[in-house]
Amino acid sequence: LDHRIEIKTGDEIEGLGRGFNNMAESLRVKVHEVKEYAEKLETANRQLDQNILQLYALYNISKAIATTLEMEELLSQVVERVSLALKLHRINVMLVNTDGTELYIVSGTGISDKAKEARFKMGDSIYGWIAMTGNPEIINDPANHPHFKPIEGLDDDISSLICAPFKGRGRVMGTINVYRLGGDIFDEASCELIAATASQIGVALENARLFEATKVLANTDGMTSLYNYRYFTERLNEEFERARRYKRAFSDNDRHRFIQKI
Repeated sequence: LDHRIEIKTGDEIEGLGRGFNNMAESLRVKVHEVKEYAEKLETANRQLDQNILQLYALYNISKAIATTLEMEELLSQVVERVSLALKLHRINVMLVNTDGTELYIVSGTGISDKAKEARFKMGDSIYGWIAMTGNPEIINDPANHPHFKPIEGLDDDISSLICAPFKGRGRVMGTINVYRLGGDIFDEASCELIAATASQIGVALENARLFEATKVLANTDGMTSLYNYRYFTERLNEEFERARRYKRAFSDNDRHRFIQKI
């Protein structure tokens, strides 16, 4: 379609040549338009596939964390599901302490034991900065980020990082942090998934804390904060059941030790 006929005979043959040239040019333009449309369609399909995978991953994560109200199990499920969804090299969840001054790691994979003991002051380091601002961020050049201060055993050899805060009752409760190593980087879709996951974590943690508070209220006296009769009978029944299961005598001495324990 790039070829053109050059005929200058001044007769109908020249007219046919011009007609052929016009047709070839029109076809060339149409072919170009079709190619552009096909490329846009392919891009749209890739984006749609990515969105479907993102929604499916978020659904699985939400379903997993909705199955428990125990905080430790909940965070363990988050780490496992997010790591599988994004094929992560490293992940951790940090919580803000009770007085709101620093963060500490409560769950994660690919982290050294020493790094798990690290503390991050609010506003300091990338983690404290994200917790203070309350906005998720994707960092594909950590070494040149003004708030990035690498921690040994946590930030070693990372090439890309996403930090996303999660909130409860309007305040930041912690952050979820995911990492890639060896030159791999995250895209915006991954950042959106982590931000959406963080939102789910915030809701789930708030529910877990309310559940824990309800358990305390149900098992203690409101005035003295001592365990009540209900808690006593529940623990007593557990001890009876344990004695029956292991075929042990539940003697008066055993009962006395149990009552002292609770």
